[in-house]
Amino acid sequence: MRRSVTAVYNLGGGRQSNISMLEAIELCQQIASRDLDYEISGEARMGDHRWYISDFSDVERDYVDFKLDHGIESVLREVHDVNVEQWIAPSYLSE
Repeated sequence: MRRSVTAVYNLGGGRQSNISMLEAIELCQQIASRDLDYEISGEARMGDHRWYISDFSDVERDYVDFKLDHGIESVLREVHDVNVEQWIAPSYLSE
């Protein structure tokens, strides 16, 4: 084990925490129990990645007990639950 106090690990976008935007929209609609208002564009934005998967091998080597505690659905549910009251407020909906 070669842990370092200055080590930096990228833990986003691993195979076990990766879905497409359309899959994320569908999951958000299920969580919110309503259809979301969105548009699909054929144009990629500058800097967008088509597919991105982080390599967790460094953190898994340095921290053998490492595991992701939060999956995609639990993160999206938390985002929804924290914000839902603001999102349904009349002043937010009229903007």
